[in-house]
Amino acid sequence: MKFSQLAMLTSALFFILATVWMFFPQPLLTQWGIEPTPGIGVICRRLAAFFVGLGVMCLFARNAEPSPARSALAAGIGTIFIVSAILGVVEWREGRVSGQILFAVFIELFLGPAFLLSNRAAKKNAIGKHHRVNNE
Repeated sequence: MKFSQLAMLTSALFFILATVWMFFPQPLLTQWGIEPTPGIGVICRRLAAFFVGLGVMCLFARNAEPSPARSALAAGIGTIFIVSAILGVVEWREGRVSGQILFAVFIELFLGPAFLLSNRAAKKNAIGKHHRVNNE
């Protein structure tokens, strides 16, 4: 998947998650087997702020040309998804959340490597163009 497509998809996902965590966290918490409490509500709303920020970064970076900054953004977001997936599996195996969290884990396991690999194709294209220009 191209970086631009991945960034747009992820931006939409982050904005949806921000809305859910900000205004409607109880259904998701209940689905995951977590009892909603006022303290958890605070954490959910603060998490929503991070999702909004990540969504804005993805939205504004969607058309960025391959660069060290774009690579850093992709690596950071990819890492977030992979670590979140690992944590989701650990929490599920420890019995702290229900198996419903595995849906999120599957999405994270798709998006994490996709972001990590998104710049790989761009690097190959850049190397190929550089090689063709030098050999002409």
